[in-house]
Amino acid sequence: MCIGKVKNRGLVAAALLGVGLRGRLFAAALPVLIAVYLLFHLRLLGAGDGKTMAVIAGYLGLERGLGAIVVGMAIGAAWALLRLRRPGCAGERFQCLRSYVHEWVTGGGLTMYCDPAQLPSDATIPLAACLALGTYLYLFADSMAMMRGGIF
Repeated sequence: MCIGKVKNRGLVAAALLGVGLRGRLFAAALPVLIAVYLLFHLRLLGAGDGKTMAVIAGYLGLERGLGAIVVGMAIGAAWALLRLRRPGCAGERFQCLRSYVHEWVTGGGLTMYCDPAQLPSDATIPLAACLALGTYLYLFADSMAMMRGGIF
């Protein structure tokens, strides 16, 4: 088992289960999948993370799914900022950003933003875990709001 890698088998199983349970409502995954594919193509997001976002939107619907994804991304951003405190990490990241922008501006095309294989293992975050936690927190807050509103 590879920690930090989202397996396609699991995502395909989740998508099939989503289609079975939600039918055409699972189509909310499509616009998210298109958007994250663009981010993947720009090498700004991993493929597994993007597919995980699409599955979240498929299960929760577009509006609630995007809310859960935003919470998960905020958790990931906070975790990434904490990682920048590691000595030398901020410099490595800004060097990656500078190289990426320079390559793009000079017409070299889009390259990989930062090769994860060249970074220390503690320099990256498990975005799928952040998305899962964000989805849980979003649903928890949503259910608390419904209980306060008298829906339950």
